[in-house]
Amino acid sequence: MEQFRQGDVLLIKVNDIPKNAKKVTEKIIAHGESSNHCHRVTNNVEVMECNEETYLQVNDEGALEHVLVSDPTTWTKEHNPIKLEKGYYKVIKQVEYDPYEDHIRNVID
Repeated sequence: MEQFRQGDVLLIKVNDIPKNAKKVTEKIIAHGESSNHCHRVTNNVEVMECNEETYLQVNDEGALEHVLVSDPTTWTKEHNPIKLEKGYYKVIKQVEYDPYEDHIRNVID
């Protein structure tokens, strides 16, 4: 199983995506909560959602980039771009456990 990590975003290559997944127009798959950055897919990549989970369909070749929200052409240099081969990927956002709150939450980036 191929996996790719960029900060708090993990991509896992899967054999297929759910048949009832719906295409979304937004290419940003994760926003930085504490700064003006995002994790965004480019090129021939379709973002799909199903049951509150996100999937990617890479039709030829694509990339996962870490860029500024206000200027998507500006690379933040915090994370290198990741080239994605043709195929399907499941997007996993990192979570953490807070033992004091006894709560699992998304990592704030």
